[in-house]
Amino acid sequence: MKIFYTLESSYVSWNHEIKLTGLNFPIIEINMTRENPNSVIFCFIVEDGLDIENLKIITKEKLIELIDLLLYKYNVVFYDFYLSKIELNESDAIGQTRFDMQIKIYQEISEVNKKELQNLIRDKHLIHSIQSKTNFQLFKEAMRVREEIGQFVILYSILIDLKGPQQFKVDNFIKSAEKNVELRTSTKNENQKETIYTWIRNQLGHTQKTSDLKEVRILVSNNIGKFIRIVKKAIFS
Repeated sequence: MKIFYTLESSYVSWNHEIKLTGLNFPIIEINMTRENPNSVIFCFIVEDGLDIENLKIITKEKLIELIDLLLYKYNVVFYDFYLSKIELNESDAIGQTRFDMQIKIYQEISEVNKKELQNLIRDKHLIHSIQSKTNFQLFKEAMRVREEIGQFVILYSILIDLKGPQQFKVDNFIKSAEKNVELRTSTKNENQKETIYTWIRNQLGHTQKTSDLKEVRILVSNNIGKFIRIVKKAIFS
C-alpha cells in the first residue's frame, strides 16, 4: 500500500528523489520527490493488510517528525500538508483531505544530506529532544510567518526569552555565535554599539524620524538566513 502526502511550495530547490529505508513497522520506505516547482510529494510505502485509519495516523506522525528534522537540520519550512491519495495493491485511489501548504528552502538538500537524513529519521532521542523543546515549537511557528519582518520580530523575541532579558546579554550571545558580526551605533546612545540584529529590532520597535524603513526591510531580507541559524543555535545550546 502507498500513502501520498502533497506539500505545496513557493519554490523547491532539489531535483532528485530522496528515499528513506530501514524504518520501523509498518513503514517500509518513504520517498520524497519534486512533483513540480511548487510541490513535493511524500510517498509512504507501508505493509499491506493493516487498518487504513491507523496507517493515516502513523504516517502523519512520521511525516511531522520528518518535517521537524528538515527544519532543524536544513531550515526547510513546511506550513502544512494534505493527504492526496492512497493506493492499494489493486491501484485503487480513495479519499482526499485538503489543507493549505507552502514551503521555504534556505538550503538545498544535497546527496550527502540524504544519507544524513536517513540516519536522523531513525534517531528517536534526537526527535524527542527537538519536539520537546518549547522554544523549538515557537521557532517552528515563527518560520511559518511568510513576511520576513514579522518573522524577524518573533525570532528576536525567542532570543530575548532564551538569552536576555537585557539586550546586551542577547548581543553577547550573538557575538559568540557569529564571529565578526556587523556592529552599528545605537540610535539611542551614540557611545553604544549594537549588533546588526539588535539594531534592526530597535528600528522596528522604536521607529524614529531618522528611521529608514526601506533600508531596514532590505537589511532584514539580507540577514534573516543568518539570524535563523543564530536563534536555532540558542535553542539547542
